[in-house]
Amino acid sequence: MNNINLSQAYLKRLKVIFLPLYHEDWASSKYRVYRQVPYLVKEGIDCSVLRPPPPKFISRFSYYARLFVGCLTHDLVFVQKKLLRAPLFFLLRRLARRLVFDFDDAIYLYKEGRPLIDRILAKVDAVVVADEELARYARRYNSLVAVIPTPVEKGNYIKKAHPPDGKVRITWVGRPWNHHYLADLAGVFERLAQEKLPIELYVVSGKPFQFPRSCFPVINVPWSEKAEEETLAMTDIGIIPLKDDEWSRGKCPYKIMLFMSRKIPVIASPVGVKAEIIKSGLNGFLAGTEDDWVACISRLVKDPNLRHKIGQEGLSTFEQSYTYEMISANLAKFLRTVVNSGRGKINDLPSSEIDKVITATGRTLSQDS
Repeated sequence: MNNINLSQAYLKRLKVIFLPLYHEDWASSKYRVYRQVPYLVKEGIDCSVLRPPPPKFISRFSYYARLFVGCLTHDLVFVQKKLLRAPLFFLLRRLARRLVFDFDDAIYLYKEGRPLIDRILAKVDAVVVADEELARYARRYNSLVAVIPTPVEKGNYIKKAHPPDGKVRITWVGRPWNHHYLADLAGVFERLAQEKLPIELYVVSGKPFQFPRSCFPVINVPWSEKAEEETLAMTDIGIIPLKDDEWSRGKCPYKIMLFMSRKIPVIASPVGVKAEIIKSGLNGFLAGTEDDWVACISRLVKDPNLRHKIGQEGLSTFEQSYTYEMISANLAKFLRTVVNSGRGKINDLPSSEIDKVITATGRTLSQDS
């Protein structure tokens, strides 16, 4: 009988409220929430997404009213990276049947927010993170932690058209505040220029990038989803330079999978999970020094057959673990586990404190408006 009940529990459609930190145009929320919804629906998860409200009191009040009322009719609330202030969080903790917190960056490194995130990690029923480095931190405060990488859509791209001059196209994709990682390769590209290798460097970003001293010409592509896809379609080599620090070690492997999913051979710094995913010389290359970077780029530029082989192996790595279908299925299983686990910290606040929390919540909304 227990087995039958357990099976029925897993077959039952779940109702989940998602609280993304950002709107659809922000990568973190776009890929970890909005674009996962259709796949989760196929896995038996009915998804209600509460988009961030405009900064007006009435809009924020309506947002939280819908959230708190929704808690009564949904099985689980999934908070994506949103650090709620104490009154709001504790009321949500009181009302939500199950509460999951998701994050994909080392946000605990921000000193002003660390006490808040530590408290949240300890109070929620479960935690979802994008990689093992983040999981190690989350496990200090919560025993139910799942590593769910940021999924990447399969590459629907046109066949690469090689330019008549035969130049090999190298691409970096990232936000403007991460330009400093690419700037660290100035010496690498100076040396490549001296070798007179037939290469072009494309930078897909929100702002133009130039190396210090303009040591190597850059083709800047203003970021848009279409521009990114078109640039990747003609890219021969993808590069992901990083510093070996705590923030970079917490970065999820999304960019690696972005290149691998399109059969683009990737070179990355051996930092965090990237050093675990990439088997150097098999499905990509790891470059820890300037000499490594020069050697890896030179080798791939000079050997188109190697580029094809590494690209194909990278695609296999992606298809084995990082598609939306696979990751959404794993997330759905984990959410069912949380709902059916018997865990729950619903009684963290005594009933006598609810009125105080509601009053404090009203003050918080007023301050935020």
